[in-house]
Amino acid sequence: MADKNVMPERNVMPERRWGARRREAAVVQWLGFSAIASLSWLILLTVLVVLYFWGRFNPAWYVKIYMVMTLFFSPIEIFLYWRDKRAAVKEKRRTPESTLLTVAALGGWPGAVIAARLFRHKTKKMTYRLQLGTVMTAHLVAVLVVLYFHLNR
Repeated sequence: MADKNVMPERNVMPERRWGARRREAAVVQWLGFSAIASLSWLILLTVLVVLYFWGRFNPAWYVKIYMVMTLFFSPIEIFLYWRDKRAAVKEKRRTPESTLLTVAALGGWPGAVIAARLFRHKTKKMTYRLQLGTVMTAHLVAVLVVLYFHLNR
């Protein structure tokens, strides 16, 4: 007969180990997102170069759009990090990393950096940090390309 005073065990996750399959999955996930982000930024940079040589390039217009997108998506990213951290603590359903990275790629990367430090969230997972670094690098390259074309007019 089972003891009625003993609490039933919760489903405890087994200790995670970085086996070969898990490492491969992480690398494939990182390469997949990195490829998509790189391709989208490559297309954007190609459009900027074409517009420059076509004579329709106006850097002030791009700066304004970039500022608006950053100011719009950064608070959204901070909210998503907060909600994901709260869900992690309460063991509830989490926000997918693809959602966090998509909002970061749309311009919320400063919010991601601030929220990661503020909430101490997503700071240890190396694959996610590499993906966010790829997004930040793509944004930096795009800004530098716009500045280069603006200064060499």
